[in-house]
Amino acid sequence: MLLTALGLGPKETKYALENRTWKSSLSPVALYNLLPEDGRFESVLALCTEEVLEKTFPILEQELPVRCEPVCVPHGVSSGDLQATVHNILEKIPPKTKLTLDVTHGFRHYPFLFFVACLYLMALKDVEIHKVWYGRLDAKNPDGAAPFIDLSMLLDMVEWFRVVQSFRDMSNPKALADMLLAYGMDEIKPARNISPDAKKKYNAVSSAAKDFAELFGMGLPLELGMASADLQRRIEELRRVGDISSIKIPLANELLLEIEKAAERFRLPESKEKKDLVLDLEEIHRQAKLIDTYFEAGYYNNAIGLIRELIISRLMLADDEKSWLDISQRRDTERRIGSLMDYSKKNSAALTDDRKMLAGIWSFIVDARNKLHHHGMTEGGVKQIKIPEWWDKFKQRLDDNSFWDCGFGGGSGRLLISALGLHPGFLYTALRQVNPEVCLVVASNETVGGLEELTRTAGYSGDLEIEVMNAYSFNGIKNIVDKFEGRIIGFDEVVCNLTGGTAAMQYAVIQFARRAERLGRNVRWIAVIDNRLPDEQKLDPYFEGEVVFLEDAGI
Repeated sequence: MLLTALGLGPKETKYALENRTWKSSLSPVALYNLLPEDGRFESVLALCTEEVLEKTFPILEQELPVRCEPVCVPHGVSSGDLQATVHNILEKIPPKTKLTLDVTHGFRHYPFLFFVACLYLMALKDVEIHKVWYGRLDAKNPDGAAPFIDLSMLLDMVEWFRVVQSFRDMSNPKALADMLLAYGMDEIKPARNISPDAKKKYNAVSSAAKDFAELFGMGLPLELGMASADLQRRIEELRRVGDISSIKIPLANELLLEIEKAAERFRLPESKEKKDLVLDLEEIHRQAKLIDTYFEAGYYNNAIGLIRELIISRLMLADDEKSWLDISQRRDTERRIGSLMDYSKKNSAALTDDRKMLAGIWSFIVDARNKLHHHGMTEGGVKQIKIPEWWDKFKQRLDDNSFWDCGFGGGSGRLLISALGLHPGFLYTALRQVNPEVCLVVASNETVGGLEELTRTAGYSGDLEIEVMNAYSFNGIKNIVDKFEGRIIGFDEVVCNLTGGTAAMQYAVIQFARRAERLGRNVRWIAVIDNRLPDEQKLDPYFEGEVVFLEDAGI
C-alpha cells in the first residue's frame, strides 16, 4: 500500500529514480512507473481536503491502474484537526500492511503526521514501513528531473534511538539485542560491501549484547559485569576493522558509544575469572549501582534479591572473609544476620541503633523477597513494593565498617550442654576436656542425684545449670529450652555433647543446639568415646575417655 498526500494545481514534472525518468503531474504516478514491477504498490491511500478531492484526486484515479482511496482530512491545523487526520490515516491501514510513503505533495505539516502515524503503526499494528520517498522538486538533476530521495533512514534512526535509549536506561536492554540480531540477519549477512571480518565482528557484538540483556534480566551481577566488559571489547574490535559506517546503522559510531557508556557502569575487569574476583568496596558500590538501575527500571524482584546478597557480601567484607563466593560461608553469614533479626524482634532495647537498623533492613528484605520470589503465592495479599525509604541512607553506610557488625550477646565464654544418663563417665570426660565456664545438664530424676559427686571428682569449678526432665517423654522440652534462651545469648560458644542419656534427653540437647544457632551462637558438637567394656565402665565410671569435636574430624 502507498500512503501519500495530494495538493492543488499539479504541474507536470520529470521525476527520476536511479537511472530512469518519468513525466507526470503527480509524484505517486511517477513513482509507480519508476519502481520495478515486483516492487510496485497495489493500492493507494491519498490525503485530500474537500477541494483536493474534487480537483486532483480524479487525476490520480485516471492515471494509476490500482485502487485509489481518498482519506478526507480537515483543512485546519488545530490540535483537534491534527489528531483527526492521524486517526483517519490509522483507520484505513490494517495490521501487517507493507507500507510505502510518498511525502512529495500536500501541506508541509503532512510529513510530520505521516511520521507519527508510522511510529504508531510499527509499534502497535505490526506494519512494515518499506520505503519513504520524497520527490525533491527544489533540487533537480542536471537533466531537469526531480530525484526521488529515500528517507527511510529517518524512521530507522528513530527505531535505533529508541532501542539504544531503552538499553541506556536498562528499561528493556533486550530490545537492542533483538534489533542487532535481526539487523544482522536481514542486512549484514547478505550485504556484499561488508568484509567477512567486519561481519564476524558485528555478529560478536550482537551476541555479546544478547548475553548482556539475558544476564541483566536474570539479576546476575558478577556474570553481568563480565558480560559488560565483553560487550565493550567486542565493540572496540568492530571499530578496529575499519569504517563501521559500512554496516549502515544510522549514526553507528555515536550509538555504539552510547551502548559502551551504558555498559561501563556494571563492568568488571575482563581478564579475571569469576572465582578470582575480589570482594572490596569498589565491588560493593558497583552492585549498589546495579540495584539503583533495577529500581529505576522497575525490576523490583531483582533489586530486592540483590540487596539481600549485597548485605551478606558486605558483612563478609567486614569480617575480611576471602571465600566470599563459597556457599557455605555465605549461609553462615546469613544465619548470623538472621539471628540478629530474630533477637531484635524481642529484645530491640538491648541493641544499638545501628544493630536495630541492620536487623530491620534484613527483616524487610526477607519479607519482601519471600513475597516476590514466591510470586504472591500466599493467603494474604501482597502490596506493591516500592523503593525502600531507607535505601539512600543505607548506601551511605556502605563504607562504614563499624555498621557491618551483626554480632550481639556473648562475653560469657563457653557453654557445655550435655545429657546425664546412667553412664556418668561421658559427662565427666566432657567437663575435664571442654572445661566450660557454664555447664547445662539435662538430667532425669534417676541421675540428678549423682551430679555433685561427678563435678567434684571431675574437679569442675565452673557454674552448673540443671534441667530435670522425664527421661522417656518428649513433652515439655520446648518449655525447657524457652526458659534458658536468655542465658544462651550471653555465650560466645556452645558445645553440645552427643553422648549420654536417653533418646528424649538427647532430643532436648538437639533443641538447645538449634535455639543457640538461631540466636547466632557458635555451636559445636562433640562425642565422648570410652572404648572399655561395659563392666569396666560400671566398676570405674569416672574414667577420662576421648573427646572428638565432630566438625574438626570432618563429620
